Amino acid sequence: MNNNEKVFTTEWLGRTLTFKTGQLAKQANAAVTVQYGETVVLATVVEAKESRENIDFFPLMVDFEERLYAAGIIKGSKWIKREGRPSEEAVLT
Repeated sequence: MNNNEKVFTTEWLGRTLTFKTGQLAKQANAAVTVQYGETVVLATVVEAKESRENIDFFPLMVDFEERLYAAGIIKGSKWIKREGRPSEEAVLT
């Protein structure tokens, strides 16, 4: 563990909830992995270097990618293991 890595762990509803930062997505401004049981989520934040003037909202984009191999749906050798770009429905703006 280097100096930037931090780990926070607690018990929640009988399972271990772990937050780790400083390990992945080092090009992002902030990144955290959250593990609860066998489920792991990576959340990242990237901000622009310049501010946008004259906007009256907070621009937000959520990029959700459901991967078939993560759910164990792709089986056998007849499927190509690599998945293409996410569909339009997978990217919420």
